[in-house]
Amino acid sequence: MSSYGPQTRILHINEVANVPSTLVAHARQSGKQWALHRIPAGRGCPVRVLGSRLVDLERFSRFAHQADLIDLHYATNGYYGWGSIPLVLHLHGSDVRKDWQRPGLRYVISRTLERADAVVCATPDLLEWVRPVRPDARWLPNPLPPQYVTAPPAPVIPRRIFLSSRWDLTKGLDVLLPLARELVERGYEVVGVDWGTHTAQARNAGVRLFPHCTPSEFAQLLASAQVVVGQVEFSLLTMTDYQALSLGRPVIAAASVEGAPIAAVDVRTAPSSVQYPHAMPGDFRLWPHTGLTARDPQQIANLVEAICAGDHVLADCPDNALLRREWVMERHGVEVALAAVERVYREVLGEK
Repeated sequence: MSSYGPQTRILHINEVANVPSTLVAHARQSGKQWALHRIPAGRGCPVRVLGSRLVDLERFSRFAHQADLIDLHYATNGYYGWGSIPLVLHLHGSDVRKDWQRPGLRYVISRTLERADAVVCATPDLLEWVRPVRPDARWLPNPLPPQYVTAPPAPVIPRRIFLSSRWDLTKGLDVLLPLARELVERGYEVVGVDWGTHTAQARNAGVRLFPHCTPSEFAQLLASAQVVVGQVEFSLLTMTDYQALSLGRPVIAAASVEGAPIAAVDVRTAPSSVQYPHAMPGDFRLWPHTGLTARDPQQIANLVEAICAGDHVLADCPDNALLRREWVMERHGVEVALAAVERVYREVLGEK
């Protein structure tokens, strides 16, 4: 087994939330021998999915042996890592929260968790699920793609509230849909993206849905909102929440162990018994003076009003915008995320 160094061949498998492509692109810019193998989609007609996966696995087997280490993203694809090559398993969310509960997929995921030389989680809440099986699992910060943090100049549109989550049950629709109705009744322009299984309900609640757009257009849409409301179901921040913070926008989202400069909503699931070695000093607490808002549409609507009126500690102003950007880049900048994942590779392979 070779030790980890600049010429170590790292093969990332599968694209999830632009995490592997961002890491690979940045590593290659500095001369590292990293690559990304995208695999066929796992949804759709079962026969077609199975056929495309079998063809891809056969093709993958021809070059996989060239890698010194595999970093496999999303555990339901674990069979790509069942060979003899050292394996880092990168968990991303629904593979643990949903797929692991399904009998057929549970076997694949459990076997891969046991087989992996290291297990890392893209969000800190996953540790509570995984550590009974892999006590050595750790959380690594997701990298924020550079294209996420720049947006063409866009003026903030007063009273525009962007509900940024996908319109699915896993994002807290029991709160977000009534919140949308409440904000519309109060005279706000509520916008979102036409994405998810419950977009019809969002429209009925008065949400103006924008079609899928380019990363630049999406960043401009985020930057135009006076307040961004993220997911309120799980104790984590999404990539869109990080992006909104990097663009300087006030964010309302679920409380998490990161202690982000957001207006935090209590989702009653924040882990309390897990240590996070890669967190920054000062994490594990709410941002000073922000308080904790109940998971209640009326109270969240009141919080939106306070922020828009400038009556909240995280209201929109140049100092707060800079605070938000600095917080994100210190924890989720590409250099930070790359250094964290390289520490894992050194642990698995040793260091030259």
